[in-house]
Amino acid sequence: MYSVTHTKKRRAIKSFATSFSRIRPQIESHVRRLQRGVRIGEKNFSPEEVIAAWWQSGEGWRYGSDPRSWTRILRILVSPQRGNVMAAAEATKAPNFQILLPISKTALASTAYEWTARFLQRMVVRAGRVNQSTAASSTETALNSTQEALYHILYEDRTRSPHARQIAKRLYNVYGFGYLASQGHREMLWVRQNGEPSEAEKTEYPQHPPENAPLEHLVEGGWQHFRQGALTAAMAWAEQALDIDPEGARPRRIHWLMGMIYYYSANFHDAARMLPEPGEKPCPDTGWWVKDVLTLTYACARAGELGRAESLIEKLVRENLAWAHLSVAIPITKAWICLGKADQQQAEELLRIAIENIEVLRSAQKNRNDQELGDPPYLDRGAVKFAIIQTAALMTTLGRVEEAMEILSPIRGLFAPIRKMLDLDPVFEPLRESETARQKFSKWLKLLDAE
Repeated sequence: MYSVTHTKKRRAIKSFATSFSRIRPQIESHVRRLQRGVRIGEKNFSPEEVIAAWWQSGEGWRYGSDPRSWTRILRILVSPQRGNVMAAAEATKAPNFQILLPISKTALASTAYEWTARFLQRMVVRAGRVNQSTAASSTETALNSTQEALYHILYEDRTRSPHARQIAKRLYNVYGFGYLASQGHREMLWVRQNGEPSEAEKTEYPQHPPENAPLEHLVEGGWQHFRQGALTAAMAWAEQALDIDPEGARPRRIHWLMGMIYYYSANFHDAARMLPEPGEKPCPDTGWWVKDVLTLTYACARAGELGRAESLIEKLVRENLAWAHLSVAIPITKAWICLGKADQQQAEELLRIAIENIEVLRSAQKNRNDQELGDPPYLDRGAVKFAIIQTAALMTTLGRVEEAMEILSPIRGLFAPIRKMLDLDPVFEPLRESETARQKFSKWLKLLDAE
């Protein structure tokens, strides 16, 4: 049973099994609404041109009051059938026809995923992540964002069961490589040098990209090096990809990759220059918009672009979002802005708030672990870890090296680029130089590297 409901502000499509007595009032409401005419796109249909057909219990299909009106209706029941020849239409009970199409369930499912891709495209355009003028590439942007989110779900082991993890792998493959190409693959797919997908995670991407490598291979190679923390190699692949396609459909993703490489290399001036400006918050909120805004804000704060950083953080605050890491990330980012303005007193106060909230988050996590409970909604563990690392970075800048080491020591399982940032960002040098903290810091880094 499919029901399509139209109102002035929304349209809902539902599929469910139910009784006629339950659905009849809704059908009658649709019929009354159609009697006033209908508008589809830019075309208006008068009430005389619109007659509703419906199923009435005990009487079958009804269409107006004149039985001859049925001659104007063709009801087609479609079911998939293997084979290459379309079967002839078989009349059942007029005006119904049974038609068997030479199409497989795989092809039907593939079409369903294509529709999903178009839906994601419209979400991206409506959310303002791309301009209307570049809407042609918005499907790719939407699918790239979806695939990246699924990658982090798998990488950070945020699935709660083997079944959920397998579903995430399946969706990652489908949105990254298409339904047909992902058929039969249970593990995550990666692009090989010849452009073909493979389950081998460690596709050979050399330090320097091949001269004649296709664009898709260069983009995937750059992201693969980035995820592994090989930032110099990632930049080489990204730059060559940008040389091939400077004005095509890929530049936004390449610029984003280059901005992230600069960011985790602690080159915040170039990161602020390359990272795309976030649009309006999408709905539903998957958490990526929040992280995009925070990343650019932190880069601007560290680069000394304080006015831009303030504008971005206030934009985030106005949304009043529920993500757990914001209780640390917002005050600590504001503290970096205050430090840039030489307002150390306010920076210290905001730092105090961030530290208190870190303790609250860790205490709540311990209680959930003790009760063997899973993560609550709006908790992104990776984002919480990075907010704590940003807090430690500010503490070392203010000379509170021992305290910085204390809040860092419980952290395990860092994303490879963040681990690389600990080596490259000069604000962590006091941890290496301190006579009391350097051994603890070195031991902690070795624990991270051994994971």
